[in-house]
Amino acid sequence: SCGLRRSELERLCVRDFYRKPHSSIYDAQWVHVNADGDIPEHEVPFIPDHEWTIAHLVKDRDPDDNVFSHLPDLDYESLRESYAWNYFMDQYEILGTWRGLRSLHEMGQDVKHVLGLRRLDKTRQAWMRWARRDWKRQFEE
Repeated sequence: SCGLRRSELERLCVRDFYRKPHSSIYDAQWVHVNADGDIPEHEVPFIPDHEWTIAHLVKDRDPDDNVFSHLPDLDYESLRESYAWNYFMDQYEILGTWRGLRSLHEMGQDVKHVLGLRRLDKTRQAWMRWARRDWKRQFEE
């Protein structure tokens, strides 16, 4: 629901969840991730369909409590990639609209920030190349 790395989930505290406007249409649940090593501080929008999980996780808990006492054995990298692709495509679909980002560059910077990357990695660079070609093709037609 938020594409965090396992190490980020291990450090996550109740106080790290908050609401803020995500677009002019709705508020979104966000997760604040503190900087750690090579991972910069960043903010991650939580998938709206899964907001009920946040309510369940933080109910009647102290803000300084860790959200998870232990994490299940899951493929966190695969879940992170799935979140990243869905977030990228959601942003691409509304690019240039009144509720979306204004440019591909802005979109790339947003994706980089949400994923907590200092630079776009090779996978995200490939996505951006695809988006540039697709965007160009749409306007040539």
